[in-house]
This record gives sequence, structure tokens and C-alpha cells, in this order.
Amino acid sequence: MKRLTGVLAFAGLAMLVALPAQASINLVTNGTFDPGSGNPYTPTESNGGFTTLNADVDAQAHAIPGWTVTSNSVDWIDGYWQAAPGCKYSIDMSGTLNPYEKNSAEGTLVAVRFATTVGTWYLVQFDMSGNPDSGPATKVLDVGVNGGSTTEFDYTLGPNNSKSNMLWATKSYWFKATATESELDFSSATPTQFGPTLDAVQSYAVTGDNSTVAVIPEPAAMVVWSLLGAAVAGLAVLRRRARRASPMT
Repeated sequence: MKRLTGVLAFAGLAMLVALPAQASINLVTNGTFDPGSGNPYTPTESNGGFTTLNADVDAQAHAIPGWTVTSNSVDWIDGYWQAAPGCKYSIDMSGTLNPYEKNSAEGTLVAVRFATTVGTWYLVQFDMSGNPDSGPATKVLDVGVNGGSTTEFDYTLGPNNSKSNMLWATKSYWFKATATESELDFSSATPTQFGPTLDAVQSYAVTGDNSTVAVIPEPAAMVVWSLLGAAVAGLAVLRRRARRASPMT
């Protein structure tokens, strides 16, 4: 039985490795908010490690390649705090109070449109934390598609959150495409200048029927556990059969 156990374990590992291949390539342009070369708005240490981008100034609103600030302002961060793993830049979705409207810091950031297939499910994953400089402790971010209804995500700062240890958490959002092009909308629902933070945005088309996605927020994880459970159950059956076939001693 040792050889059979090894085969099943390898098969289970192979299934785990193969699962991500069912998704297509990342559809989001510049989900890590890189500035490109020669960008005059790139945040640097000389400007405090962040740049405030206002929706009312066209050049600022379009400063981040692949993204547009469509309301109030956001803070584009580099060096002011720790970015998400593997990233250099990040966003505070509640920017400095808008000097043009002066009534709200809640910014909206919209991704460039990407092609989608009507009826296909898409997985959006992003890293979220919160500005640790001040409250409220719970930061709220709304996520939607094409200006439609939104889903609320929250992140609560703990005693270990700091600018050097942001403790980023990966969040997942699903949508079913209703148009041949889609754009992702991220909006702060935290009215202070110390809002939810955003990084590492990705989106993938997902194969198969994900009609139960509304009640199962992490279907990929459920599939993994189902496969593992099936493998364990199959192994138990084979072991019982082997015992029955073995001569009594």
C-alpha cells in the first residue's frame, strides 16, 4: 500500500497545482500601480512618500497608467508605508481633502476597461489594509463593476498594524459579465483622510459554472478541499479492500 499511497498523494498535489491553470491571464492593466518612466506625479521620498491625485485635475486623475481617479482624491503611495508583498506602490483610497470640493476625502479609482464575455464569471482579487495613522479602526471599501451595485469590504486595524507592517489581506470579489467590456470600480466608504488601502489588483475569467458564487465566496478553495476529501475517501476504500484480500495470519 505504500506505493498506492504515494501515487494518490502525487495525484492530489497535481490537482492542486493544475487548478490555477483553469483561469485565464490577468486582465487588469497595472494592478500594482507602477508609474512607468518619466511620470511627474510619481511619489518619492522628497514629496513625503506619497502624491495626492485629484479627480478635478485631469493630469492627476490619469497619472497612474491604467487607472482614473473619478471622484475626490486618492493618495498614491511609495515609501510612506509598506506595500503589499511583491509590490512597490499602493493606494490610500481616502486622499487628502479635495481642495476643489473640500467636503470629502472618499476617492474612487476606476480601472481601464477590459474585454469580457457576457455570462462568464470573473474573479477579482486584491490586497487590502488600512491607513494606520488614525481612525476609524475599521476601513471600508466598495467594489463594483461598470458603475453598478457594489460589494462592501472592510478591514479592521489591530494592535500590530503599522506603516512598516501593514498586514495586507487578500480579498476576493466575483462578478458575472453583462457586457463585452467591463471596468472595476473601487471607492472608499471611509470619510476621513485615513482610509482603506489597495494594492495588487488582478482579475481572471473563470471556467466552468460558478452560479453558486454568491453563497460560496471562495469556490476554488472549496474545490481543493473536495478533491482532497475524495482522494482520502478513495484511499480508505482501497485500504479496506486490501485488508479483506490479505491472508489471515
